[in-house]
Amino acid sequence: WRVLARSPNHAATRLIALVYGVQLFFNALWSIVFFGLMNPLWGLLVVVCLEASVIAMVLVFARFDRFAAASQLPYVAWVAFASLLNLAIVLLN
Repeated sequence: WRVLARSPNHAATRLIALVYGVQLFFNALWSIVFFGLMNPLWGLLVVVCLEASVIAMVLVFARFDRFAAASQLPYVAWVAFASLLNLAIVLLN
């Protein structure tokens, strides 16, 4: 909400919605692939895409609201941790 409230124009609003939507898509997809399909290797690919999309979201958010961007940093750390766990599962299996 903070980022959208500071969006100066329609193009910026679309960019904000796009990066948010992409990370949300990869977030949902990871659970489906890793848990639903029980495929840690493909889950690793998805979680790397998720991490990249979350970082992109933080960078876009920072252009409009630094607090909103900073509030996403724990999410970046959490996804990085999940990525390491996913990698460990792939390597150990």
